Amino acid sequence: MKNLLTFALILITLALQAQKKHSDCGTKTPATPRPIAEKDMQRFLRSINAVSVPYCVKVQFTVFADNDGSNRATTDAHIYRQFQNMVNQFNPHGICFTFMGIRQINNSDWNVQDADDEEAEMYDIRVLGNLNVFIHQTLTLGDKNLDGIAYDIPNNDAFISLKGVAVADTINLYTMAHELGHVFGLYHTFTTTYGAESVDRTGSCKDCEDDGDYLCDTPADPDDGEGYLQSNTNASCMYIGDKLDECSTPYTPAMNNIMSYGRGDCVNAFTAGQGNRMRYFIANETGLLNVLAQNDVLMSIQTTISSGTAVNAARDTYTVNSITFNGTSNYTFQSKKVIIGNGARLSPGNGGRVVLKTNPYCN
Repeated sequence: MKNLLTFALILITLALQAQKKHSDCGTKTPATPRPIAEKDMQRFLRSINAVSVPYCVKVQFTVFADNDGSNRATTDAHIYRQFQNMVNQFNPHGICFTFMGIRQINNSDWNVQDADDEEAEMYDIRVLGNLNVFIHQTLTLGDKNLDGIAYDIPNNDAFISLKGVAVADTINLYTMAHELGHVFGLYHTFTTTYGAESVDRTGSCKDCEDDGDYLCDTPADPDDGEGYLQSNTNASCMYIGDKLDECSTPYTPAMNNIMSYGRGDCVNAFTAGQGNRMRYFIANETGLLNVLAQNDVLMSIQTTISSGTAVNAARDTYTVNSITFNGTSNYTFQSKKVIIGNGARLSPGNGGRVVLKTNPYCN
C-alpha cells in the first residue's frame, strides 16, 4: 500500500508540473510593428539568402554564480540538454547552431537579474560575434518572476536571459527556443498589441496579415497571457475552452506552438510561416547576420601563434594552412569538416591545446 501511495504521489506531482502556470516571458511587444509584406517574403524566399540554408547561429552561454562561486544558476549538463532540445525545435526550419562554450561569471548582482533596469549590463558583457544566452539564478521584471526575456523583437543585439530553473526543467522544454524566437522576430501567438486576430482565414473576418502575430499559419490564440490556454487544455493536449472571436467564431488554437503559453508537455514546434519569418530577419538584420558562422573559412597566414584562446567555427568547412600553434595557445576549430592543410603545425606546449571537432548541431 505504501508503494502504491508513493507511486500515486509521483504521478500527481508530474501532472501538476506539466500543468503549472507558465512563468511570464518578459519580452515586451514593441510599439512599432514589423510586418513583412507578402511580396517581400516571396522575393526573399526566391533569393540566394534563402537558398543558403541552414543558417548556422553561434551561441555563447554565460552562467552566473554569486561572488564566492556559490549558488551557480544551473549546471553544464542542464545547459547541454536544453540546447539540444532547442536545436531539435529549430532544425526543421533551416536554422541550426554551433555551441561556442560556457563561461562562468561570479557576480552576485548579475545572478539576481532585474531585467527592468539591468539590460545594459548584459549588453556590455556579451561575447561579440555570438548570440549570447545569460543564465541567472533569479530573473524578474519589476515584481514579475520570469522564465526568460529576449529584451526586444527582433533583438539586433542578439542576447537573452533565462532563469536557471527554467533551464533545469524537464517538462517545459521550450523556454530557450521561445526567447530565441523573439530574437529572430516572432511575436507571441496571442499578442493583441497590433489588433486582436480573428479565427477565419477566408472571408470578411480574415485579418491574420494585419493583426495578432502577422502570421496566417498560426491559428488565432485566445490566451490572455495569464494561464487561460493552459487552464483549458486537457490531458491529450486538446483545447477545451469556449471563447469566441469578434466574429463569433470559436477559437481553435495550436496547442503545440512554441510562441504560445501552452502547457509544457504539449509545446514543441514552430510553424513553417514562423520559420520563414525568423530566417527573413536573420538575413536582413545586421546584428543577427553577425552571429552566423560563415559557410566556409580559410585561415591561411604564415605565422606562429604561441598564446591566447579562441573558439573558431564554420558551418561547412574550416581549413587551416601555414600556421604553427605552440606554447600556451588554446584554440578550438569546429565545423562539419576541419582540414589541417599545407604548412600547418599543431604542437602546443604545457597549458596549451588545439581542439578539432565536428559540429553535431548543424546537419
